[in-house]
Amino acid sequence: MPFYISKMKNNISLCLYFVLIFVFVGCNIDKESLSDKNDNLKNITKQNKNSIEKNDTSKTNQKKEEKDKKNNEKDEKKSNENVVSLAKKLYQELIKKGEVQFAPIDNQVISQDTAFKVKQDLYEINFATGCMNDSIVTQEMSDFTAKKSFILAHNYETNISFTINGKPSSKKTIHKELFKNKLENAFLEKSIIKHPQFVKFDETKNEAIFEFIIGVPNTDWLVIAAVNLNPQGSIRIVDIMMPDM
Repeated sequence: MPFYISKMKNNISLCLYFVLIFVFVGCNIDKESLSDKNDNLKNITKQNKNSIEKNDTSKTNQKKEEKDKKNNEKDEKKSNENVVSLAKKLYQELIKKGEVQFAPIDNQVISQDTAFKVKQDLYEINFATGCMNDSIVTQEMSDFTAKKSFILAHNYETNISFTINGKPSSKKTIHKELFKNKLENAFLEKSIIKHPQFVKFDETKNEAIFEFIIGVPNTDWLVIAAVNLNPQGSIRIVDIMMPDM
């Protein structure tokens, strides 16, 4: 009988041992499951936070773009209003002296491309010249009578864009105001800038060299300006020459 009781005690102890093991394993599994749930919850929360931050950044960038667009539109409108005002003022002054005509609208764009390799990089340059159609360049037409007549012509500008290995590098607009401190005001007021000639690319200085003709229409009053432009958009006026006549 004592042996039987002892054996039962051993069996009970063994059962309790296995029960404790199952309970311990179960607790660990629950802990791991709870830990996994917490990790998943943290990841979801982090993802949601990142998503919210991305959305906020996207909205901020969108608002900035819209603001910049509105500011650009305001600046362009203001610039156009200034041009119209200047043209109107000029017309009112000239009409007192004689007949005034307006040059026709010029929608032609002269565009050229050139490409070359610098070391291992492919450089592409596009330069396009178009009319600004602003009618504020005065051309005095001479005849053999005492009566004067004027033509209000247009300014022109050239857009030069650099591309390196297919990726846009820079874009620059060249207009006659660039030479404001290099040429006389009286000459600049009457002159226009013409489509340039691409001379070469100076690899030593990493600059494209252009030659622009700036002159008064229907006259031989003109100059040739050498302008250097690098792929980052920096401009240098290298020289201003009188052409060989």
